[in-house]
Amino acid sequence: MKKALGILEFSSISKGFEVSDILLKSSFVEVEILRHICPGKFLTIISGDVEEVREALEKVNKDDDKKIVETNIISSAHEELLKGLKKRPLVLQYDAIGIMECSTVTSMLVALDAGLKASSVQLVKLVLGNGIAGKAYFIFTGSVSSVEEGIKASMKSIDSKRIIHQTVIPSPSELLLKNL
Repeated sequence: MKKALGILEFSSISKGFEVSDILLKSSFVEVEILRHICPGKFLTIISGDVEEVREALEKVNKDDDKKIVETNIISSAHEELLKGLKKRPLVLQYDAIGIMECSTVTSMLVALDAGLKASSVQLVKLVLGNGIAGKAYFIFTGSVSSVEEGIKASMKSIDSKRIIHQTVIPSPSELLLKNL
């Protein structure tokens, strides 16, 4: 059975720890990511059954809304996304690459999941806010048409205000690929 992901992005590191503690004490979920990200934000990603994850996120107190940047649940998260959260994917062959940069980690993860599910692409890189002012981006590869389809699906899945930029690069330079 595929895991559901619950994503909580906070504008306060202290509040992120506090709310994460409440969620983890009161729910049957696993921690995928629990850490600070730039600039002074905090990211919690939990996984488990859809109902468990939904119940955990509902425990977030309405008073916490002032410190929450964004939350979301990804039902049946794509396997490439789950692997990408844990380690850098191994890519042996590139055709075209698609890159999407978002203003929040939560939106980027939702967009990536939609792109992976809608097309035949492979995740190349996933960057979750550290060292890039709290923004996030992903890179995936596949045929030009698959990458274009994946980027379109990604764009449709989130609020356009969260998208900083997206691009499809057919036949990228070998030097570019070596420096990903």
